[in-house]
Amino acid sequence: MTQNVVYKILIAESREVIRLGLRSVFEQDSRITDIYEAANFEELKSHMLSYTINFAIIHQSFLAESKQLPLSGKFILLTNTPDITTLLEAYRRQARGYVSENVTADLLRIALQAQKGAFLLDPLFVPWMLEYLSNNMQCVDALNALSPREREIFQLLQEGCDRRNIAKQLHISEATLKTHVKNIARKHEKNGAIKAGAEKSAGMKNRISSSIIPV
Repeated sequence: MTQNVVYKILIAESREVIRLGLRSVFEQDSRITDIYEAANFEELKSHMLSYTINFAIIHQSFLAESKQLPLSGKFILLTNTPDITTLLEAYRRQARGYVSENVTADLLRIALQAQKGAFLLDPLFVPWMLEYLSNNMQCVDALNALSPREREIFQLLQEGCDRRNIAKQLHISEATLKTHVKNIARKHEKNGAIKAGAEKSAGMKNRISSSIIPV
């Protein structure tokens, strides 16, 4: 970006104290000519359609409603409770970053000048992201211990299906299903990460004890 670029900023956040804190950062930047505030989605929509906004900071609670707004490539998402689904949605919509409510002034300035395609993750979220990746890999490694058919049955058990419906859905006898369930239970006892990994990465309820053990 050249030094002649000027910015019109929009801060979309329901809490006034957060908006004021963000405003105080941008007011110190001579390149910024206008700062607009939106306390709800209707105000966000009105500002985006009425003004030429160069850069927006939007709380993630507004993201789902704002799909039709011209935000692509010129916004960062603000949150204090990171969520992987929301992060991926922001990335797909070409957000410039995913930051916490305690974002530093330096990171905001970097996001303001970020090149197209850049995506900044607040350093405060790095431990959360590493934990997510670790849990997800644990689940993948554990499920790899199962055969394709066992993984299919395991998934249905996690979803709460009973054995009779599983046998019917997979077109196998209940005796065959019982054998598969015993094999899953045996591998489950050998590798507890099958249960732990699935619970942590997918948030599923553990149905192993009730669905697998009584065979």
